[in-house]
Amino acid sequence: MAKLFFENKFILTRDLHKEYCKATYKVTRTRRKVIYGILAVAFLAVALVSAFLWHLIPIIIVAGIISAFCFYSLFFGYLLYEWFDMGRLKEEFGPAVAMVVSFYSDRIGIRVNEKKVAFKYDSITRCIETEHLYIFFVYAEGIIEHGQAIYKNGFGEEIKIPDFQRVINEKTGREIFKI
Repeated sequence: MAKLFFENKFILTRDLHKEYCKATYKVTRTRRKVIYGILAVAFLAVALVSAFLWHLIPIIIVAGIISAFCFYSLFFGYLLYEWFDMGRLKEEFGPAVAMVVSFYSDRIGIRVNEKKVAFKYDSITRCIETEHLYIFFVYAEGIIEHGQAIYKNGFGEEIKIPDFQRVINEKTGREIFKI
């Protein structure tokens, strides 16, 4: 039986989820943001050309709206992402999304309400830190790359963050945390 090193428990609130989405959107949605930027500029150009050369009001309005949406998505797309994803989580797990992340000697186990999943330490590719969260980016065969939230205050008082960081670095074989 694998030894339990740490356990992290928290309720995924809307504020924590927004913090998670903002951080992961910046990292994982780069290609989408480039496309949004290109489309925003292209539709803005169409709107301006339509306004100055052709005076076609319907094209100006449509191109302007699409351009505005693309600019919004480029800079604030994580808000839409958070809104849709939080709705999906509440639909799947109910009004309270309780997360327990268990760090065993051979794997990390995640329980969201009653649903369970696990992955090995070597599938952690990187970590980003926000005000309240550590977010592990996980990639392994059969797992879609995603960010796993770890609530900084979810360990309890007996666990020291530097000990947690050291164990993660040792188990992954990488410098996930700069200690």
